[in-house]
Amino acid sequence: MKPQELRLGNLISLSYDPEKFGVVIAMDVTGSIHLGNKENADNIRDIIGLEVSETLLEKLGYETTIYTGEHEITLNFADKRVSVTIDESITYRLRFFHELQNAVYVNTGQELLDPMELIF
Repeated sequence: MKPQELRLGNLISLSYDPEKFGVVIAMDVTGSIHLGNKENADNIRDIIGLEVSETLLEKLGYETTIYTGEHEITLNFADKRVSVTIDESITYRLRFFHELQNAVYVNTGQELLDPMELIF
């Protein structure tokens, strides 16, 4: 993963413990990424994306249609990638949840998740 793919608040996982995920709360130019649920920072090489799946959406309290304010985001699952349509006009093919978070933020100005809810 490249550091420029991430923003504060992105939900990601760790290569050495892929079942565990956390929220990015700090990043620095050396490639250290700090997750809200870990005491120590990890190197960017240890960070992996969480694949968008219906199971993950359910775990986070979402369905395949997400409403954020006046925006509608529809997710269609066909293969390893998910097709994401925002307001029936902008479509992305994504694989990872942080990509979905970034696409929603860029197009709506709203965060998909409240990072404070996931920091534990």
